[in-house]
Amino acid sequence: MANLTQQPSDHQVRKKALGQGSFIVQAPAGSGKTSLLVKRFLNRLLDVKSPKEVLALTFTNKAAAEMAQRLKEALEGKSKDNEIKKIVEKISKHALKNKWDEGYIDTLMVMTIDKLALRLIKQTPILSSSGVNFLTDEDPDDLYRETIRETITSNAENHLLFKYFDYDYHKLTEQLLALISKRDQWLPIVSGLLRSDDKNIEEIYGTYYTNELNIWVEEKIKPNFTNEDLKELEIIVSYSADNKNIDRKDKLRSSINYEFWFYIRDLILTKSGKQIRKKIDTSSGFPATNVGKEIKERLLKLIELKIHKFNILIDFFNVTHHKNIVDIYPLITPFCLLLIDMVTRLNEKFKERRIIDFTQIMGNAVEALRDTHLPLILDQNISHILVDEFQDTNESQLIFIELLTQNFAGNPEKSFFAVGDPMQSIYRFRKAEVEIFSRVQKNGISDLKLTSLFLKVNFRSNKNIIDWLNNSFSKAFPLIDDSDEGSVPYSSCESSNGNLEGGMELIALTCDTKSKTAQYEAEALYVLNLIKDTRKSNPDASIAVLTRSKAHLNELITLINKKDSSIPIDAIEMSKILSNQTFQDILCLTKALFDFSDRTNWIAALKSPWCGLSINDLVLLFEKDHKSLVWELINNIDNTSRLDKSSARRLRSFVEVISENIQYRGRISHRYFVEGIWRQLNGEKSMVDSNDIQNIDLFLELLEEASEILSIDFIKLERLIENKFISKTSIQKNSIKFLTIQKSKGLEFDHVIIPNLNKRTRNEESDLVLYDKSTLSIKNPGNNKNLHSYHAYKERKRLDNEKIRLLYVAMTRAKNKCYLIGTVKKEGDLVIPNSGTFMNILWPFFSDKFTEIATPEDENSFEKFIPKLRRLNDNFYSGDKRYKRSIDTEELSFCYPNMSTDIQRFTGNIVHKYLEIIVKKQLDIDKILRNKLDYTESLYLGKNFKKKDIKIGLNLVKKSLEMLKKTSDGRWILNRYLADNSEVSYLLESNNTTTQHIPDRSFIENDIQWIIDYKTPFSPIKNLAVEAKKHLPQLRLYETIFKGNKRVIQKAIYFAPQGKLIKL
Repeated sequence: MANLTQQPSDHQVRKKALGQGSFIVQAPAGSGKTSLLVKRFLNRLLDVKSPKEVLALTFTNKAAAEMAQRLKEALEGKSKDNEIKKIVEKISKHALKNKWDEGYIDTLMVMTIDKLALRLIKQTPILSSSGVNFLTDEDPDDLYRETIRETITSNAENHLLFKYFDYDYHKLTEQLLALISKRDQWLPIVSGLLRSDDKNIEEIYGTYYTNELNIWVEEKIKPNFTNEDLKELEIIVSYSADNKNIDRKDKLRSSINYEFWFYIRDLILTKSGKQIRKKIDTSSGFPATNVGKEIKERLLKLIELKIHKFNILIDFFNVTHHKNIVDIYPLITPFCLLLIDMVTRLNEKFKERRIIDFTQIMGNAVEALRDTHLPLILDQNISHILVDEFQDTNESQLIFIELLTQNFAGNPEKSFFAVGDPMQSIYRFRKAEVEIFSRVQKNGISDLKLTSLFLKVNFRSNKNIIDWLNNSFSKAFPLIDDSDEGSVPYSSCESSNGNLEGGMELIALTCDTKSKTAQYEAEALYVLNLIKDTRKSNPDASIAVLTRSKAHLNELITLINKKDSSIPIDAIEMSKILSNQTFQDILCLTKALFDFSDRTNWIAALKSPWCGLSINDLVLLFEKDHKSLVWELINNIDNTSRLDKSSARRLRSFVEVISENIQYRGRISHRYFVEGIWRQLNGEKSMVDSNDIQNIDLFLELLEEASEILSIDFIKLERLIENKFISKTSIQKNSIKFLTIQKSKGLEFDHVIIPNLNKRTRNEESDLVLYDKSTLSIKNPGNNKNLHSYHAYKERKRLDNEKIRLLYVAMTRAKNKCYLIGTVKKEGDLVIPNSGTFMNILWPFFSDKFTEIATPEDENSFEKFIPKLRRLNDNFYSGDKRYKRSIDTEELSFCYPNMSTDIQRFTGNIVHKYLEIIVKKQLDIDKILRNKLDYTESLYLGKNFKKKDIKIGLNLVKKSLEMLKKTSDGRWILNRYLADNSEVSYLLESNNTTTQHIPDRSFIENDIQWIIDYKTPFSPIKNLAVEAKKHLPQLRLYETIFKGNKRVIQKAIYFAPQGKLIKL
């Protein structure tokens, strides 16, 4: 934020927030929340004897790193803010007086809430039921699945339960998988239900639903109508009911009863419930008499006059009759028992394998805090707690925070401070509840009352943007704060930026095409031209393109690259790894090698560039025989003789490689087996891009993870692949940032472009179990109008409200200009945006002016498209060139392609490999030293090095391993950290040139991004610091990979034989 020459209008509120007391601060986008937190943190340092008494919590590593960096810069005197400078001067004196350590700045208590929970359970292994030695499993999917399979098997005799799910065990497994990671959200409800008998359960559900219906009637429907309206409707309903011979004592005759509104709803809505009927016929209780016609006209006239009021009944259509919620009553107890059984089995597996997931970390931390106070656990007093982005809190985290502050009430030396913006609550998929913010504003944290403060000034966006948000977009927000629907009203703000240039620009495009693909391509071309024009007129301006989903973003990037690949793009983890052709090729090869009956993947392998058979070749080989194995057919001389000479040579080379090496399948590691064949097939030379080697490395790592002793778990492999993405980064100055809206949170740009407004996202299937208040509902495959459907409706309403907030977050990233772009289809004079889209939300604010964009020239070129066959040149299969036709089994564990025979490099590679696998698998070093050195020596002997050199090399390997235990730096290197990666390749683009960079190791520790290169000097080095600096240029290149993360970056060289880490 720029320094302001005059105080903002909310200056007094900001000043109060820095003083004594406990506060919850509601602050709009761009209001300087992080700056306020930093100042609050610094002020609290003046109140404590130890800097560790002040604790700041965030919900993301990115936010924690940013705050830690801001505090560090402030305390090191680098801040330009005069107010902060004055505070820091006082802190310096305070630190000397209280004898704080010189390095206290690097040990400030700034961390994520999950990291604090992890620290607590590590320090209370008995209280938290975690044990002493355990690993955090960031991806426990396999353990979940194993637990679910066992649970289903052990409950298989419960036919009542599984009949309800149509005995679809696969689907049930996938749905339980979605549940198990959220178990902290539903376990309290399940436990409560299991404490009740069947009769009490029916009472709980009956009371819950009656209350829901009463809320609908009294709070949502009746307020739309006057008393006169209600009397008129009662007359109309009674007349209709009389003509349908309904008992006069029936509750539907009074508007105070929900039965009345069910009757009205069914009377005036179409069967789909999506709109109000245009006509009401005689079967609805209005006979073709004068009185019948007159009563019907009165109803139609009332509807016409108050059409918007009656629209509430369209929402009410999602509310089912009371009798329809009883279908799950017999299932509640058995299903709750199944869920408890599943959780019990999971906990047992955690203990057996000494691992834990993040859900369990929070649960165990809460358990520990209930048994003892925080200061006793941390062996230090915590006096002040600050929480950033408080609107992202979920119920489990709120309980955790309440326990952290359990002795704060009534103690003037302690304080709690939370800051956030309910209008930026966009993480419901993480179970963040926006209503928690409002609840804490009203009730405080446990018994600690908080003073509510409201900031008003936005320092980021210019006046035109803020005025449009206040005057126009505010109308898209709900009018009231409704916790049940996850809605919050709009809170207006004011701009401190008087710049009147720029602002909001709403662009409605139309394209004369019926093809959605062509429509999106035309819009992408429009966005591309807008980017070019903006860069031309503002070369130094930062530009971001934001969309709702990765799929939207990936498609947009692909279309833009298709038109102009020179645009410098930064897009982190946007496209799935499976979209990479080289990756697809080696995956198909692997599947073929491990299943000779897999006709599809064998044919794909033959089409791959290392063989490169054409479609015509494949037809000749397989058109007459659809039953025999592909392997049999390509080894049949009569069959292959139909190919021309070039294709025959290609096929013969492919068959020879497979024939020579198939004997090693199952005898050596699957990774080495596949890699060996791939290299012999000239896989490296047949890659689409030479830098695709990083994707091959990734595939081989995933293959190793999915490998079993004699086979490969291909289901697990596919699952691992599904979660891997490719990043596209550019080192060119001022590249265009392509981000999802969630990823853009906390960032700001001069120009923001939000395209694809009229594009829907993929519909997510509702969860198997939904829960609300004291009840849970189970999805019934045969009944879509029950309690689960009602719960699903409520969840959709919450998500619809979050969608409005998501759009608000996107627009408030803009400092000067924000473009809102969507393409609509015109059909005559009628233009209607797609439901469920951003365009639908914004439609009231668009003018009736449309910009016609041209249809892409190649829209109708599909018929003319001829796929290009990519394959190696014929020269690879001709002449006297000799190929290595079998795997070198002497290098089963260490395979270093294209490696020189230099013993220094060879030794370095062995040490690198040992460090990688020891850290990754947390292996026993003593065991390796006892059992593996003879094997390592055999590797040296196989290279025919001199004996004295081998002795030196072996000694360096041994010493490098020993130092991992003997030195503090070695022990630190041995640990696993957040986002810990070894030998991972990154591609950096600059001026249309892509370069590959492979840091030895990178990870995050204490919110610092570490980049470490390993070095194994063969000769003695007098000064390691001087030697380390020689490698600084390379580390600086690596640094560019991580700059977008906004973390503090620490570069270092680890000298393995010395066990010494040198920071750079």
